[in-house]
Amino acid sequence: MTGDAGYGRSDRVGDPAVVQQVFEQLPMMAAALAGTDLRYVAVNGATRVFACRDRMLGRPLMEAVPEVAGQRVHAVYREVLTSGRPQSLREWRARLDVPGSGPVEIFVDIDVTPWRDHDGEVAGVIVTAVDVTERVRERQAAQER
Repeated sequence: MTGDAGYGRSDRVGDPAVVQQVFEQLPMMAAALAGTDLRYVAVNGATRVFACRDRMLGRPLMEAVPEVAGQRVHAVYREVLTSGRPQSLREWRARLDVPGSGPVEIFVDIDVTPWRDHDGEVAGVIVTAVDVTERVRERQAAQER
């Protein structure tokens, strides 16, 4: 079978290498940030490509993506971290600094979920996001007509 490579075998179910490959190849952005400094502990390929940053892992949010300072998403991450309650932002408008291009306006649907440790305490946040910039721009253009 093409592309099987033995991944369907029962001994590969839950295999950390397989889980890592799947996480890395998810089409949506996904990341986990831990601790009060919101340090990136997991970042998938879609997140790195969208953020135009290769070196996010191990760095605090404010160091890895400093332009989020003062933007709502930083406050939402903190709220989820302290309250333990998930939050969602739909068509959230943000500015992202793209190396070589400068700031760009983007829109994302973002879900921020508390990440709990073995004792049930909030250890960080899990973030998933989908770029909806094209959809928002198409709707805006249609409304202007």
